[in-house]
Amino acid sequence: MNHSIRTTGIAALALLCASSSQAQNAEFKFRISAPVPTGSAVCNEVFPDWASRVEADSGGRIEFEIVCDGILSKVGDTYDRVETGIVDVGWDIYGRYGSRFASMDVTALPGLFTDAQLPAASAAFSRAYEEGIIGEEFEEFKVLWFNATGNGKYFLAEAPESNIALDGRKIALGNPTRAGLTTNLGGVPISLSVNDYYQSLQKGVVDGAMTAVAAVVSRAIHEVTHYYIDGPFGGGAQVVVMNKAKFEGLPADLQAVIDQNSGHEQSRRVGTMQVADEARQTAIITEPAENTMVSLSDEEIAQIQPYFDELASLYTDKVEGGVAIAARVKELIAEEVSK
Repeated sequence: MNHSIRTTGIAALALLCASSSQAQNAEFKFRISAPVPTGSAVCNEVFPDWASRVEADSGGRIEFEIVCDGILSKVGDTYDRVETGIVDVGWDIYGRYGSRFASMDVTALPGLFTDAQLPAASAAFSRAYEEGIIGEEFEEFKVLWFNATGNGKYFLAEAPESNIALDGRKIALGNPTRAGLTTNLGGVPISLSVNDYYQSLQKGVVDGAMTAVAAVVSRAIHEVTHYYIDGPFGGGAQVVVMNKAKFEGLPADLQAVIDQNSGHEQSRRVGTMQVADEARQTAIITEPAENTMVSLSDEEIAQIQPYFDELASLYTDKVEGGVAIAARVKELIAEEVSK
């Protein structure tokens, strides 16, 4: 394989020799764009794991190059580049495309799943796609897998009197669902780019931020926040796609290889990797003695469940059949959790 992940010493030499040998035999060479840092789990684990299995199962007839750091595409334009064939396989965040992938917004509903249920949620989203109830907007692509993302968390400079009452604190965030929840919890939502969170917190412009653990670590937000509240506040999903024409141009046996390494089981596999990565990232931000993370109790979650129900209407009111879609997705997650 010819991944763009750096290695050193003897391991690098061995990889180079193996790559050269395989590259000579590869009939089909594809580039994967992951517009995230090289050190991320997507680049370090998820794509190398998948690419190596496909390459091995193809007998070396397929070869992938994994390109990270936004070199081939950026977050918010990767799907466009895959669709036009500039990129062969791509990872992106559907929410960056406005209303283009509206059916997918069900994956971000508060109260839908916990972080421990990421494998089940990922598998459930794949099944929902296979049933045709979400993701019809991806018909121009070959969908490879779904990756449920961890719930957003509150990262506060100081602890509140109650974990479910923000008492007028100004919270930096980036989407309407999080803004609605923050308002219901008594906070004041401040719409900012995640790149501005650190400076705004450092200067006291905001009192906290609602975001994902990975964003906190990559931007060192844990240096200026010290009390963290974890709960089923709403996660989301990322979708990995392949250019449809490139997939359909493969011989049937190689299409089968990609299919065997995609879909439901691949989604669950990636969800499991996500749980491990969330745990690593959480360990980093809670390592300083002054930093504390607390999880909402069942009683606290029950108290704010009406807020979750209210926010669900942001989805069900704008998507045709949204009530039935949300109900079915919840059923699928429950079924996957029970496995």
